[in-house]
Amino acid sequence: MRDKHQLRDLGIIIADSFLLPLRLGLIGISIGFYGFQPLYSYEGQTDLFGRKIIRTNSNLVDSLAAISAPFMGEGDEQTPLLIIRDVPFLKFTDKDMAKTLFIEESDDLYQPLLKSLTQRPERF
Repeated sequence: MRDKHQLRDLGIIIADSFLLPLRLGLIGISIGFYGFQPLYSYEGQTDLFGRKIIRTNSNLVDSLAAISAPFMGEGDEQTPLLIIRDVPFLKFTDKDMAKTLFIEESDDLYQPLLKSLTQRPERF
């Protein structure tokens, strides 16, 4: 498609609706993407107070999916496509970047909670 239409930079996001715990209303979340790096790393930069940032990433792919939700709608709007241009920090690539979006279970903040929910309760 990029060659046929002579596009230099093109990324695709497939988005769906998503609920957050203890919040009303749907937001968008990506369920698939291709053509760009999904994360923007702040590593090595400084924060507002001049401290060096050690490990912080901005999740661009899910942020773009969330932005798209109100424009595409949740009802009968019939808006299946949204074009987003000039996204700061977005780096296009021909590589499959899906694995870079996920973290190891040992680094996941929610893993202890999720693990405790999946364990069987002890019998008395």
